[in-house]
Order: sequence, then structure tokens, then C-alpha cells
Amino acid sequence: MALPDWVLISGIVGTAIASAIGALRVRPEARKFRDDGAAGLTTSAGAIVAAVEHEMAALRGELTEMRTWRGGLERRLRHHARWDDLMVTRARAAGIDVPHPPKLYDDEEDATHGSMP
Repeated sequence: MALPDWVLISGIVGTAIASAIGALRVRPEARKFRDDGAAGLTTSAGAIVAAVEHEMAALRGELTEMRTWRGGLERRLRHHARWDDLMVTRARAAGIDVPHPPKLYDDEEDATHGSMP
């Protein structure tokens, strides 16, 4: 037994309407999903940036400390080199044969360290 045409047509129309309503419901859900994903990525990126900024601040602090320490070391080495020269000069003036002290810096000339004030 064949179904009347109105039953087939109403079934097709009903299916089309249900599909259209489903598609309209999916679109906002997809947008919400996309927006939530973007918000999650933004939050994650913000956390990563904050962590990197914190690490950079810590490294800057360590670098400042290292520069301060190195400046003090270089100042002490310059004073020591002048003291070495003074002691060599005094020992030689007293008739003691002493070699030049070893270099403290790679670019330093072999026989001179500067003079004591």
C-alpha cells in the first residue's frame, strides 16, 4: 500500500525543518567552542609570557650581581698587579734576582703590570 503524497511531502518538509533547526543550533555551539578555545589559548599564552618575564627578571638580577662581582675582581687584580711590580722592584733594589710575576690578564704584556701610586 502506497502512502498518500501529503504524508511523503510532510515527512520531507519535516525532515528539512528539523535539519535546518539542528544546523542553526550547531552554529552557535561551534562559535562558542571556537571562542572558548581562543580564550584558553590566550590564557595559556599569558601564563607563558608571565613565566618568561619572571625568569628574565631573575636572569637580569644574576647578571647585575655577576657584573658587580667581576668589577670588584678586576679592581683587586689591578691592585695586585701593581703590588707585584712594586715588590719586584724593591727586591731587585735590594739585590735579589726575581723574575717578573706571572700575568694576571691574557692581554697583558709580559714585563709590566702598571705602577704603584
